[in-house]
Amino acid sequence: RYSFFRASCFQVSPNPAHGQCTVLFTDLPPKHVRLFNIDGKLLQEIKPEDNAIEVHLSHSGIFILSVETDSGIFSKRIINW
Repeated sequence: RYSFFRASCFQVSPNPAHGQCTVLFTDLPPKHVRLFNIDGKLLQEIKPEDNAIEVHLSHSGIFILSVETDSGIFSKRIINW
């Protein structure tokens, strides 16, 4: 189950980003975090062990951060300058 609207289980800051951003999870750490480019290519896959992770963005563009929890899969756009 994918949702672009119910993504309150995590926050991305700053967004727009400048090379990196912090992702804070409001509940327990999720099962998986995946970063995709705007074309849907998987760029990173992270198995978080804490309630926060740093995401490093190597180039400018729009990215999709996908977070898999027990409640479903939630996504947010990240813009990197």
